[in-house]
Amino acid sequence: LQTLNPDFCTKRYSDHNTELKALRAGVVKLSEINQAYAPGTAEDLISAWLLSLSMYVRIEVDKKLIQEIARELYKEIFMFNMAELTLFFSKLRRGIYGPLYGRFDGMMICIAAREYRTSRGAELSKLTTEEQQQLI
Repeated sequence: LQTLNPDFCTKRYSDHNTELKALRAGVVKLSEINQAYAPGTAEDLISAWLLSLSMYVRIEVDKKLIQEIARELYKEIFMFNMAELTLFFSKLRRGIYGPLYGRFDGMMICIAAREYRTSRGAELSKLTTEEQQQLI
C-alpha cells in the first residue's frame, strides 16, 4: 500500500492533469482496492488523503470526522482510479472547488467530488462505446 499513499501518488500521477488523462491512466480503482485487500481499505486510503489535505490547509481535524467523511466520500468516488483520486485532491488543494473557509467541510468535499464526477462523465461520454467499456 506504500505506492498508494498521497505523496507517492502526487509524484507518480503528476502528468495526469486532466480528467481524461487520469481516466485513461489504467491503474487500480478504489473499488478494486477493497476487493484486493479488505472491505474498508479504500476508505482508509481516502482518510490518508483527507488527513494530508487537512495538514495542507492547516486545519486540525478529529480522526473520527476524517473517517466519517472518508466513508461518505467513498460512496461518491468508488469508481475513481488512483490517478483520478490524485487529480481530485490536487484540485481540492488548489481551491478549484472553492476554499475551505477555515473549517474542514465534509459536505463541501462530497459536493466537489460530484462536480469532478460530472466533468469525468462529460469526458467519458466523448469516447466510443468500446473505449468506455475498457475504462469502466
